[in-house]
Amino acid sequence: MTLVAKWKGQDYTVQVVGDDTLGELKRRICEVTGVLPKRQKLLYPKFKLMECEDSGLISSIPFKPGVKINMIGTVEDEIFMDQEDDPVILDDYEIGQNDATAIKDKDVYKQKLKRRASQYKIVVACYCTKHYELEVDEPICSYGSLS
Repeated sequence: MTLVAKWKGQDYTVQVVGDDTLGELKRRICEVTGVLPKRQKLLYPKFKLMECEDSGLISSIPFKPGVKINMIGTVEDEIFMDQEDDPVILDDYEIGQNDATAIKDKDVYKQKLKRRASQYKIVVACYCTKHYELEVDEPICSYGSLS
């Protein structure tokens, strides 16, 4: 049986026999593409090849004549691992974590608080009484008494 493996826009022809396994198919695809079998993901319409084990027979897969199998995979040379030239990546959450001063103790925030407090005028809207029993004529406050 002739199968066509499509990878990176190119078609690769592979010859297989019905009693070959899926692992052997991957090895033959490796010979023409250079992608190792462990890096290959084979896709076939209406059949889940990725769920099949490599020991499964090709004859158990319902291939049609002149079938095209799509392959996803990367050649080992193209895989980048532990590059030394990579820039240092800083985690946003770690920036400023080394500061030992709490926000409430920083002079910048103290100055802002003083400036804003000096701009506000506090107006007492009502006076509360310390009595538990209130008469109707007395003002009532919900936030407690002022002393």
